[in-house]
Amino acid sequence: MHDGRAATLIESIALHGGESTMSTDAFFKLPLEDRNAVIRFLQSLKAPPISEQDAKLLKGK
Repeated sequence: MHDGRAATLIESIALHGGESTMSTDAFFKLPLEDRNAVIRFLQSLKAPPISEQDAKLLKGK
């Protein structure tokens, strides 16, 4: 999770509340096979490479 509270994707989903409560509830109501498919999909996501401009911003230049 972005704030470091969760060590896994499932923990991250479980810890989300507020506006995501309906999505969290729906996830945990899925059959185990479908929950595993969602987790596999999330694990397949990759961040795009950092652009040269963003790299300069990160370095403070």
